[in-house]
Amino acid sequence: MCAQSRYCTGRDNPENMPHSDKPSSASSGPPTETELKFALPLRSPGDLAAMLAHVPVLRRRRAVTVTLHNVYYDTAEQLLRQNMMALRLRQVGDTSHPRWVQTLKIGASDASALSQRGEWETELAASELHHAVLMATPWQAFDPDARIFASLKPCFTTVFDRTSWVVRKRDGSALEVCLDIGHVLADGKAEAICELEIELLQGSCENLFDIAEEISRSLCLIPLGMSKAERGYRAAQGTLHAPRYAQPPSITPDMPPAQVAKILLREMFQQFTANLVGMRTSDAPELVHQARVAWRRFRSLVKLFKNQPVLTGLPAREPLAPLLDALRAMRDTDVALTETLPLFANAYVAGDLTRQQQWREMERMLAQTARDQRLTVRNALDSPALGLALVRIARWLELPEATTPSDSTTNTNTNTNTTLWAKRRMERLNKQLKAIPRDSDDPDVLHAARIVSKQLRYCTEALGPLLPKRHAKRWRKKATAMQTNIGAMRDFTQALKILAQMPAAPDLLAFVRGVAAGQKLRKT
Repeated sequence: MCAQSRYCTGRDNPENMPHSDKPSSASSGPPTETELKFALPLRSPGDLAAMLAHVPVLRRRRAVTVTLHNVYYDTAEQLLRQNMMALRLRQVGDTSHPRWVQTLKIGASDASALSQRGEWETELAASELHHAVLMATPWQAFDPDARIFASLKPCFTTVFDRTSWVVRKRDGSALEVCLDIGHVLADGKAEAICELEIELLQGSCENLFDIAEEISRSLCLIPLGMSKAERGYRAAQGTLHAPRYAQPPSITPDMPPAQVAKILLREMFQQFTANLVGMRTSDAPELVHQARVAWRRFRSLVKLFKNQPVLTGLPAREPLAPLLDALRAMRDTDVALTETLPLFANAYVAGDLTRQQQWREMERMLAQTARDQRLTVRNALDSPALGLALVRIARWLELPEATTPSDSTTNTNTNTNTTLWAKRRMERLNKQLKAIPRDSDDPDVLHAARIVSKQLRYCTEALGPLLPKRHAKRWRKKATAMQTNIGAMRDFTQALKILAQMPAAPDLLAFVRGVAAGQKLRKT
């Protein structure tokens, strides 16, 4: 069993069957679905299935493939989505011999890759929702007079082929590994589904991560927190590929430091992986920016908690270095192309046709560099070493070691220690930032100032509920201003470095150097 975990066991009924062969009646206890979900590299279904079939843990298992056609229902106001519910009608198999299964799910639909949701399934005789079978579920309390049920309408559809393997081990654990490849169809749009689900049928949730680590040695798995239902809603809204931003901290002063750290690190990691998933299919520059912001937030908090017992066992992050380097280079080019240099286009061209051609050629070369760097990032996102590192970090976040009684106590002394500790750490960072000369032009000094200002800003934002509001506002304002000022100077420096590696016109390079020097003088 997983000590102090949010998720501990599989389905209440050990006889529950895999998705493709589930019983038509509910289990004796509140049925739950505990699973890990991952985004997969965008390859052909045959290639992915073949790669999975050669993974040692699946090599001798029988693979079953079935087509699943699912219609999701909600009201016009999306009452089910607002209440973290999903109701679907699934057709299993082809139209000649279809089976119909109605499923109600209850629980968070956009959290971490490891999820546990209430799930009630019933096999039906026809392709229509059946109200009566919902009466033995939480739906009865949600909709006692059936008014909501009467207003339900189809809102989107998912159609995918599921190839599944059931793994039963000698320790009694049982899991189902599912490869899902198909589409979400919503509001006339089709969005790809390419996911791996590992569902716990029997045993403890450590078994989920054990098999995920085995698979990730051959195939890059990126933790995925978005359910297919949430994917459908976002596809209908046109927000499926929107970047994931930092979420408000869900911490309170009564929490011990170890709990605070894990909650915040989990949210930062989810922001990071959600944007990595988006980058596999979207070219939006903001996805790259938010992925880097998320990792800086994560790294800043790890540094804040260094030498603390809560970080014991944190997996190695070195395998992420190739991706992080590629993201940094890509972000520098994106900023140069879309933010830094366009501000001065008119000043350089000034109605001169030759200079206009030089500027356009420079933009063309930058755009080609950005495309090449995007390919490098996507290649890095297919690295099994990256996926294995992400799986291990997710495991560390979701399945913490058992805490001692003193760690889990939430008495007055613990409350005071947590808030006092947070305040003292931020005061220390603020003093470090104040000690750095503001008028220095030493690159090493500026780099150090930028690092400290980022750490002060991100940690103040994360620990906000634990800090005095007046102090937190002042620290955040100061850190943000310094980070912005130094960042603007760095952007010019990086743009110059990028242009210097290209056959850009000498006059254009000289102009950008002059602008950079002027910006530096103005800042100091």
